[in-house]
Amino acid sequence: MTSKNNDEINLKELFYTVAEYKWIFLIIFFAFLIIGGAISSSFLLQYQFNAALNLPKTNNQALNYVIDSNIRINQAMPNLYKFKNITFSYYAPNFNIAVQAHKKDFDTFKKMVYTGQINLNNQMKQIIANYLSQAPEKNINNSQPYPSIRLVSEPTLSLLPNQISIFSWLKLFMVLGICFGLIGVYLYKELSKLYTTL
Repeated sequence: MTSKNNDEINLKELFYTVAEYKWIFLIIFFAFLIIGGAISSSFLLQYQFNAALNLPKTNNQALNYVIDSNIRINQAMPNLYKFKNITFSYYAPNFNIAVQAHKKDFDTFKKMVYTGQINLNNQMKQIIANYLSQAPEKNINNSQPYPSIRLVSEPTLSLLPNQISIFSWLKLFMVLGICFGLIGVYLYKELSKLYTTL
């Protein structure tokens, strides 16, 4: 009975202590919750980034074949290989790019795609210029602007399935927030006692 009574007294004392210094507990708890949410979203969860580029067609079938045969998306976007599980696919007339990474890398992925689009357009201009220099009799209309590779849509990201959800990570950080909140309250109380005795 004595042990049970002591436990009840300790719990009551803990409750009153937390109530007295609740602002310390709440600061630590919500700090863990906010930081945990940011860490979970940006560093722990895996996302798939997608982008699609449209390879235009001209009214010259031979030129279309030359462009399709010589365009090199991997040379235009070499930095994409820094990501893992990268996939290039071509379903005429679109190039599709998919990579797996953390959310924090999405802005880097978008910049690489935009830079790659510029590089691909420079590639295509060179391919067309080489074609026209070798086959001037098959020249396309000089008044027609060079076709340009464009983004089908803005790059997107989606959460990969079959992984620990953000809510599970948040539960972990909530528990840590409670534990460290209690520790913080206890330390503050003890330090306050020590300060008053000095």
